[in-house]
Amino acid sequence: MNAARGDLSTEIGPLHRGRGLRDPHLAARVGPGLRAALHIGQVAADFEVRDRVVAALRAATLELPEDLKTVFLLASALTSDRSTLAERLDQAGRELDRDPRTVRRRLVAANNAVATAIERGGRPQPALEDAWYIESMRSTLDISGVEALSKASKVIVPTQAGLSIISERISLPNVPAHLPLEHEPTIEVLAGGQLMAIQRRGSVWTYQVRLPAPLEVGIPQEIITTIRIPSRRMLAPVLVMVPIRPCRRFELDIDFGRPPKVARVFAVDADYPTALGDEPDAGDLLPIPVDGRMRASFTGLRAGLAYGLRWEWPGSDVA
Repeated sequence: MNAARGDLSTEIGPLHRGRGLRDPHLAARVGPGLRAALHIGQVAADFEVRDRVVAALRAATLELPEDLKTVFLLASALTSDRSTLAERLDQAGRELDRDPRTVRRRLVAANNAVATAIERGGRPQPALEDAWYIESMRSTLDISGVEALSKASKVIVPTQAGLSIISERISLPNVPAHLPLEHEPTIEVLAGGQLMAIQRRGSVWTYQVRLPAPLEVGIPQEIITTIRIPSRRMLAPVLVMVPIRPCRRFELDIDFGRPPKVARVFAVDADYPTALGDEPDAGDLLPIPVDGRMRASFTGLRAGLAYGLRWEWPGSDVA
């Protein structure tokens, strides 16, 4: 077992005892390894510690098989109000139709899996904004035709209760400063909220999304948006994410058409955004599939660094 994962698993196990994560004195029981992994300072208020731990542990169960997820959520008292661990494990045994020994083995496996998920998503720098973090984001970009269509599915996890509005931004540096309204990029929220005010400042569009209801700590919320851009000419030849808050996983998928309308494609992995204007490193060159679909994925993204793909158009004309 990985040493870091073993340390975290050892600290997670005792949190199930007694009233589990409902314990009013939970903060005093959170170990140094878990505090470090979740960037919880020693001077954090007890409610802040609880909110951060609940959010992280609940989100980490999203990747678990259903039986492990059920056992972990019951044992931790996130889905049960029974006052002792023994009662909650009995409840898990009934729901899963398993004997007590099997249930306890499943809980150990769940603790290890949750520790692995937290370790994999860990970041060496503290979060810049703590109200919520990004569990996962998947971006697709279709530039096989004249226009460009971008779609993003983002799963956010609040670390503070009551979150009802989030602010998002996109950067399109190649879009002219003055455009007729009909040529402006079109932003839509397809699921997970309602689009509110949109404001442009230079090459950056900022918009707000009102969530369906105030969020609870640790309850994930998926938000799906699309951005339609009238012409590929308005795109800089790059699709990257530069997180300003913790992001555990980022995936992207670009359709360059068939045959691919691209000369070369390069990986961008934890690069400084200012380096995107430099000559790409030959070591980052990627093979282009015949179907023109390029995919990449990243975990444990660091705030302020760029992750994604950059490319070169064939010749001087991208239309």
